[in-house]
Amino acid sequence: MPGDAAPAVLRILRVSGEEVAALSEDQVEELWNELGSTVKALKQHLLRLPAFTGMSIYRLRLVHEGELMPDSQDCRCRLYEGPIELSVVVLDFVALEPSDQRRVLTAVHDGTVAAVDAFLQMPVDPNDIFEEFDPNLDNLSETHASLLWLAASRGNVDVARLLLEARADVNLVNAYGTTPLSAAITYHGDWDTVQLLIKANSDIGHADDDGCTPVWLSAERGRVKIAELLILLGADPQRADHRGQTPLLTACARCQWEFVKFLLLPQLSLQEPVDANQADDYGRTPLWFAAENGEFSIVNLLLFAGADKNKATDSGQTPLWIAASRGHLNTVQLLMMACADREKTDENDLCPAAVAEQNGHPDIGQLLRTWQREV
Repeated sequence: MPGDAAPAVLRILRVSGEEVAALSEDQVEELWNELGSTVKALKQHLLRLPAFTGMSIYRLRLVHEGELMPDSQDCRCRLYEGPIELSVVVLDFVALEPSDQRRVLTAVHDGTVAAVDAFLQMPVDPNDIFEEFDPNLDNLSETHASLLWLAASRGNVDVARLLLEARADVNLVNAYGTTPLSAAITYHGDWDTVQLLIKANSDIGHADDDGCTPVWLSAERGRVKIAELLILLGADPQRADHRGQTPLLTACARCQWEFVKFLLLPQLSLQEPVDANQADDYGRTPLWFAAENGEFSIVNLLLFAGADKNKATDSGQTPLWIAASRGHLNTVQLLMMACADREKTDENDLCPAAVAEQNGHPDIGQLLRTWQREV
């Protein structure tokens, strides 16, 4: 009769007999066009249903007339014979023995997709936490971490993709509050892996137990391209860690010239320039760290960006003071030309000239004292 539903040509039932899916010929054709006609495509369809939401595809088995159907099997030939009924079985995850744990960790570490897939087919819970990775795995000894965390840290994008397909939690942290995304940035910085994790809804603003965000870690490692993507997606480029150190300060401390340029020169980036004077919990500014490291180009750029040349730390050390203390002649000269205060003393009443001489840099001490007498 008009309005009657088209008859089902494919029915999927639980072992108990409860029907979970009934597809008409048109619906089957639509499914094939979208996902393909394999058994795996049928499983992917089931995962869209409320009863299977969030479930790993590796837990599902489809059975036809008592015969287990492999994922790669094409269902077209079965349907050509007429309407069919399939049974869906949901398997429990298995607990791995220590020897198997080592093997699966090695497979993930080495990026062996086929071996990882075999473990997931058992099925292994992709969100199992491994208390300690084998220290022989490239000296990577992290505690309380997941398989996805390890795959991300190694930049093994194909394994990471497989684990995400198995419903691995993209934001599951290790013992130190580090997500797979942060691990990917910290260790190998693999661009494809980072993109994959972000597309899987990784929390781009998550801070680990030290307060380090993905942008902060990108600054530490000098990964401009990754930081640019994160900031474009809304990550805060000025969020500090628990010591008050911002991404800019961290980049200066690690001598990451390209990253400093990215943050300070708006024509090279996607956001407004960041605060060049934001200090950490000890009063140390980006300029102070750049001066400590003798990074002439970074010091010059910070001064151009409006950094306070005389801002001292909590112990009274100015950028000029620390540059003189470390013996960085070119940096001292640059700060002198910027009219930095040569007489400002630290908490021990040492001026830049005095600390330079005390630390075995008499040429810098002489330069500073001579300049002072000529003023």
